[in-house]
Amino acid sequence: KAMRVHDIVREFKVAAVCTTDDPADRLDDHRRIAGLKIATRVYPAFRPDKALGVDDPATYNTWLDRLGAASGIEIKTIDHLLAALKKRHDDFHATGGRLSDHGLETALSQPCSRIEAGIIFDAARSGRAAGAADWAKFGSFLMLEFGRWDAARGWTKQLHLGALRNNNSRLLSGLGPDTGFDSIGDFPQTVALSRYLNALDSTGEL
Repeated sequence: KAMRVHDIVREFKVAAVCTTDDPADRLDDHRRIAGLKIATRVYPAFRPDKALGVDDPATYNTWLDRLGAASGIEIKTIDHLLAALKKRHDDFHATGGRLSDHGLETALSQPCSRIEAGIIFDAARSGRAAGAADWAKFGSFLMLEFGRWDAARGWTKQLHLGALRNNNSRLLSGLGPDTGFDSIGDFPQTVALSRYLNALDSTGEL
């Protein structure tokens, strides 16, 4: 009994706990907790990994509808997507969030203009999956946007690079993804990571 989560938090006098939250997730529980007089504060961390999902249009479009409902913005174009994500970033900030959290196999740093990102987005929205090269370009475009928003708000960005996901197929089928069966991967990182961080630093937004 003494090892229940609430008991551990009290025993070690934990001042803050951050959860991992999708931009489409409701933040009602965080708002409710913020209004309670408790020693431990619980804050959301912005985890927009699903925003990169142009390689799987069926799943992506379902998620975009959820994001649209959460943000109050109907998402038809890349501009709508950015507005909806920025609105949720602002909502996380208003709820006390100061962290962004990105789980990627490798750092993303491919050049991609807003026009190119829009073409890739439009294709996915109409049901055409992006190939690996276009997925990397689209993800690189969004990651720079996220980095700029974090810098403007004074947030800390966490990059979880090189994770090999869902190693246990039996437990994946029983519990679903992101339930604790990932491991360290061995993917190339340094060159792309250097380009990504340098791109943000060169505009004073790292």
